[in-house]
Amino acid sequence: MNLGDKIGMGIFMMFAVAFIGGVFYEFYGARNFVERLYFLGLKLINFNENWGDIHFHSSSEPKETASGKFKVINSTTVLFRHTQPIFSMQVHTPFPFKGVIELKDGYAHISARIPVIQAIVIGIWLTAWTAGGLGITIFGEGNRLIGLFFLLGGWGFLGAMLGYGYVLEKKRLLMVLEEIKSSLGVSGSSLQSRKDEGIISFEWKNTIIFALVIVTLVFGSHHLIFSSALKKITESKDPQKLRLEDFESAFALDKNIEEKEKLRKQYQLACDTQNDYNCRLLGYIHELNKDVSGAFRLYVRSCSDKDPHGCYNIISSREHAAKEDISKAKSILEPLCIGPNRDNFKICCDCYDKEKKKGNL
Repeated sequence: MNLGDKIGMGIFMMFAVAFIGGVFYEFYGARNFVERLYFLGLKLINFNENWGDIHFHSSSEPKETASGKFKVINSTTVLFRHTQPIFSMQVHTPFPFKGVIELKDGYAHISARIPVIQAIVIGIWLTAWTAGGLGITIFGEGNRLIGLFFLLGGWGFLGAMLGYGYVLEKKRLLMVLEEIKSSLGVSGSSLQSRKDEGIISFEWKNTIIFALVIVTLVFGSHHLIFSSALKKITESKDPQKLRLEDFESAFALDKNIEEKEKLRKQYQLACDTQNDYNCRLLGYIHELNKDVSGAFRLYVRSCSDKDPHGCYNIISSREHAAKEDISKAKSILEPLCIGPNRDNFKICCDCYDKEKKKGNL
């Protein structure tokens, strides 16, 4: 493992530990009414009620209602949540709301937020699904309708899950709120009048901002994937080990024709002067440009004991091969695949063995 891989692995482990720690902190903080945690997260519900001249009496211990718990933090702030045992038969949603009641000028400002970690997980899932769906739909060589169904199916599933979760959690939140009002002796708007007046507002502003962040992540992920794939090609310490798949990931996402042409000229010069694996790499570019016959001629040029992978490309594309091309590839691969270095060329030898069993060699 080189230094870059070690740094990458270290960063990944750091984020993994932070994520797991965040999950436990969210779980612990919500259940134990950590005040700061209740003011973090994407706010989805925000409305006011006239509770008149009332003040809360702070308590060190949370109080229970029929369907929830609440804790009076100070004379103007109450934290509350719906209680749900982990292993209960009730429906568990991706984001149980964290409710806050704040008193100001005789009004109770009630808000509800979803946990930060769950929002991040949903964002990452949506980003990955969208990037994959767009990749299949836009760049796939097969039936692109499959990619479109894949993309829309994921969006539909997530939308249905979040929509149902929002409705259910809002219902639970309002139920606990009514129980808190009854416990505190508050005679504010009833649940039915609140519905009729339509004063429960969905926080579209926060949701739109969150959606814009997701969109940025989606398109940014394409750029990062391309950058890393291109860097793997241009900065490879052992370019002879590069495969067609390495070029596919970079070329599929890259719209810079000038950069592609620069890379093609680089391999063209190396192929003309050295006539080695660079011809095979140039062949990959021709194959991606749908010039299959041109790519095959380059694979034939590169096929030698110095580049068995060029011979592998001949065997795997034998429908374009003449008998002498197959014979050349066979004469190089056969001693290699029965020798002590077979494991170094496993892909080539597995392909050779497969075609040999079929009687194609």
